[in-house]
Amino acid sequence: MPYKDPEKRREWDRTHKKKYRQNHPEVGFNTAMSVWNKNPTRAHSRQVVYYALKSGMIEKPTTCSRCGREGCVIQAHHLSYDDPLDIEWLCVSCHNIADRNRQLKNVESYQNTRKLTDEQVRYIRSSTKTDRELASMYGISNCSINKVRNRLTYKDVSD
Repeated sequence: MPYKDPEKRREWDRTHKKKYRQNHPEVGFNTAMSVWNKNPTRAHSRQVVYYALKSGMIEKPTTCSRCGREGCVIQAHHLSYDDPLDIEWLCVSCHNIADRNRQLKNVESYQNTRKLTDEQVRYIRSSTKTDRELASMYGISNCSINKVRNRLTYKDVSD
């Protein structure tokens, strides 16, 4: 330990770590990959790309891979967070379109996993049966039935 004074020690740590990170960018990439392997999320995928760029493992192109535009801001678009380096380099407008398309796919897949059909929702809303009876009939909770009746869920289903 070069310094006994805590403030000087902290300052030495900051400068020493900064120099080490500047001289060894691959260490940041390896750390980011190990974190990503434990928890593959969007934030960690971004971190992996950042350190891969910094260490020189990948290069950022100057043109959009969809529209071919040059001289604009190019961003990394993850096709899937399962592989953080499986990216497409897009301009801002193409990236917004790609994100919107991904959101639409997620909504469609969510709607396909619903527990109740539109007909069942209409029946629940018009039925005079109790929440408990309907819940046992459809295999869901009383609370879920109540939310359907009060239009807190299945808002897109019209009567």
